[in-house]
Amino acid sequence: GADTNLAGSTVTFNNPVVGGTHALTITGNAVFGDDPTDTVTGLTTLHVTGTTAINTTNVTSSGTQTYDDTVTLGADTNLAGSTVTFNNPVVGGTHALTITGNAVFGNASTDTVTGLTTLDVTSTSNINTTNVTTSSTQTYDGQVTLGADTTLTGSTVNFNDPVVGANHALQVSGNAVFGNAPTDTVTGLTTLHVTGTTTINTASVSSTGTQTYDDTVTLGVDTNLAGSTVTFNNPVVGGTHALTITGNAVFGNASTDTVTGL
Repeated sequence: GADTNLAGSTVTFNNPVVGGTHALTITGNAVFGDDPTDTVTGLTTLHVTGTTAINTTNVTSSGTQTYDDTVTLGADTNLAGSTVTFNNPVVGGTHALTITGNAVFGNASTDTVTGLTTLDVTSTSNINTTNVTTSSTQTYDGQVTLGADTTLTGSTVNFNDPVVGANHALQVSGNAVFGNAPTDTVTGLTTLHVTGTTTINTASVSSTGTQTYDDTVTLGVDTNLAGSTVTFNNPVVGGTHALTITGNAVFGNASTDTVTGL
């Protein structure tokens, strides 16, 4: 019935938490639920200063959620808030994570995100860690801003809004889809490396250094790729679009790496 601070070595909730439009601070470690139905709802803000184990499908706040130490998932989980901030690693435990709102991953490069099946962020993402790893897809619906040189590992990594490199390197270990509109530009990268297939649906991909595409590149719009050297190690499929390379270009590392459909 009031904004509350629960201080203890570990605070464990074995049933739902009903916020009643109040703020909850856990000073210590937190365990939310021992069953997926043990939801956390109705909070204004949530702040956990220690580690957090999330064994429920939903943690919802109208304002921010801040997790100062390692977050471990025990169920497929949706964290819904204005901004969800992780200041230490996220350990997926072979579960899916959805952030309904903005997301901040890490405040240091070692604050990795590992062990997820899928990751979905509905709004903006700030990625300040070197690694975000999923066994399946990653989908970023809002702008992605890098705060460190980053490797995103997944079956397919989807960017549905601009990517802002902020003078950092991006590697996608898996397939990549850049944009779902021509305005979803990729800017400010030092280097870009995609190990799987690449679909480019934006008008511009820019880096100060190299761009390397290890598998087939397919254009969805007229595109300008700007970098010191842009290297294609598999076919380029134009899709009846124009391609401009602003910089040096290397087309193929085998005779079968054709460039067609431009």
